[in-house]
Amino acid sequence: MKNKLLLAVGSMALLTACDASKGNEMAWFDHAVKTSGHQLLYMAEQLKNEPDTACFPRSIKEGKYRLEHPTDWTSGFYPGSMWLAYELTGDEALAKEARKYTDRLQDMQYYTGNHDLGFMMFCSYGQGIRLKPEPTDSLILIHSSESLCSRFRPEVGLIRSWDFGDWSYPVIIDNMMNLEMLFWASEQTNNPKYREIAISHADKTLKNHFREDMTSYHVVSYLADSGEVESKGTFQGYADSSAWARGQAWGVYGYTMCYRFTKQQSYLDAAHKIARFIIDQHPFNRGQFRDITNHDFIRTPYLANDIRNRQTPLFSQRLLFRSRHNTRVDVKLKRSSRFIVPLYSDQSPAYSHLGSSNTDTRVRRIVYCRQHPLLQYLKKFRPDLPGSQFYGLLT
Repeated sequence: MKNKLLLAVGSMALLTACDASKGNEMAWFDHAVKTSGHQLLYMAEQLKNEPDTACFPRSIKEGKYRLEHPTDWTSGFYPGSMWLAYELTGDEALAKEARKYTDRLQDMQYYTGNHDLGFMMFCSYGQGIRLKPEPTDSLILIHSSESLCSRFRPEVGLIRSWDFGDWSYPVIIDNMMNLEMLFWASEQTNNPKYREIAISHADKTLKNHFREDMTSYHVVSYLADSGEVESKGTFQGYADSSAWARGQAWGVYGYTMCYRFTKQQSYLDAAHKIARFIIDQHPFNRGQFRDITNHDFIRTPYLANDIRNRQTPLFSQRLLFRSRHNTRVDVKLKRSSRFIVPLYSDQSPAYSHLGSSNTDTRVRRIVYCRQHPLLQYLKKFRPDLPGSQFYGLLT
């Protein structure tokens, strides 16, 4: 009897120790969620008197917010971040602000001036539909999908990205991120048009944007009449032949999402190959650089202080979790994930000081580049949350 009692006590002690260890391991998660919610609401308070015409925070520099009009490609990230933070915290104040900033994008459903409507509308209205839908949300997203389709030219088979520059018909790798809204629209309306345009764009991008090692060109321009490739190069990377870090993340993200909707194996294979390149070629213990193939690339004063682009490992890690779940392909997740968590812990001043009096230029891009992918990443540690059927920008 005594031995059994000792065994029971020992087992309870072991379980208690394990629970305590698990709790300590997740302390960073609680801190990140709490900090994100606080920062987002702090920002809303600071911006409460700003006019609706230019009220979307994009970055911080020298203690001042850089505010953008609804037409900016980042305008959906702030309301999208608040929706995600609301989902993680249950704080109704976040839901109220998320709805306010989401509704400020309503007129963008008819905007045809760029290819970024997926970023702008699906990050905002898409999250709103999932968490606290309003009667007009779905129709707004369908109109947005129509507007995005207006930039598709059948002769080229792709959605045009930009209307500036000397290119005839520029298409950038970022555009893969806008296709999810089209897949969603087809599912909602039973109209195959949106899905067909998304698949056409994904297929031709896969054919022409990627090199043999699955590194991506940033910009591929086509001849508008024939659809033939005019040029391949970069606009934001180190060189035409290099691998712009964020562009690689767009590729992993985009093709994993396309696989989710189509079950087309070539898309998942492409995502795995891009991901393997990112993991195998880059020292994750040094963060993520702006260009994977040139770690010394510095373009701005911000990068002189901190040339790591933390958006890329978050996007890549987020999709690798899903890829692994779907196929059990062995990717080196542990090697990369153990360096992502510290970036957003209480030991990282560049993240934790957002919303304070800190004026370090290292945080000037944090609003749109880090908060939204961070919250997406944090959701993976909450499998109990509903909405697992959503994908890409919505999960």
